[in-house]
Amino acid sequence: MEQQAEHQTSRVQQPRHLGVIPQDGFMRYEDVVSVLCESRTGLYRRILRGEYPQPVKLPGGRTSVWAASDIRELVELIKQGKTWADREVSAAE
Repeated sequence: MEQQAEHQTSRVQQPRHLGVIPQDGFMRYEDVVSVLCESRTGLYRRILRGEYPQPVKLPGGRTSVWAASDIRELVELIKQGKTWADREVSAAE
């Protein structure tokens, strides 16, 4: 019985620090939706509208990620009542 319990716990993945934006690097989909409290549909709808930054594909083309700096900037814009599209306009002026 003890071996069975040990075997089951070895399959459990370590908890991720969801809702935390790393200092640099990239964030996967699960991390981004956690930070933004957004559903998958909502996330991609806002990307298509230009309200959120586009993800980039990692080499190999199967994994989409977001730059942590973009997500950090987006959170600050949201706090100000703005979107990613507002950032683009501000940067161009």
